[in-house]
Amino acid sequence: MRSLGHVPTVGETVEYMKEKGPRIEFPKFLEIIHHENQRKIDPVWECAQCFKALDTRKTGYLSRSEFFSLLTRFGEKMDPIEVEMSLQRMGMCGYGLKIPIEQLIHHISGPAPLP
Repeated sequence: MRSLGHVPTVGETVEYMKEKGPRIEFPKFLEIIHHENQRKIDPVWECAQCFKALDTRKTGYLSRSEFFSLLTRFGEKMDPIEVEMSLQRMGMCGYGLKIPIEQLIHHISGPAPLP
């Protein structure tokens, strides 16, 4: 699926396996891909909308605590150390208590950094 541009979450993968069985034959795989193509949403746009919705004062920044809470408590939860390391890799350690939303979106939408 990834080679076709789809990045299912662990939860979505588990659901597909519950629905289709532990072994997925090619015709079932095509059904899944068709379903994915029908609901395809730009993940960068989706993240941007989420971050902007969290910016209730329309300052253009997310508080560090909101960002940590978002990534460690919802969806596929990240370990706080992973969040901190991600901020370091993005060069956002020196921003104190606020994280610029536009810069965050820029980093999310760019190529993955080399290890």
